[in-house]
Amino acid sequence: MERVGSVPGEERLDLGRSLAHIRGREAEAVAALLIAEEIAPQRIRANALVRHTVEFLTARKLPSHATRDLRGLAHRIGLSL
Repeated sequence: MERVGSVPGEERLDLGRSLAHIRGREAEAVAALLIAEEIAPQRIRANALVRHTVEFLTARKLPSHATRDLRGLAHRIGLSL
């Protein structure tokens, strides 16, 4: 549930960024970033913190489904992997 007055997708973005730095929770981080993108695609695709998090996650070992989803997100935000 979004906080009253919060920016759409912001909570999921923050959750994804936080989970990205916890070993073993990287797939959850990718899922949270994808939900944030669904809620506010333009905001997520233009966000430098998202770009940094996606770049960070590409260096981590992820399950194959999370890797596939992360590559899709990277492509949509203009990162070449």
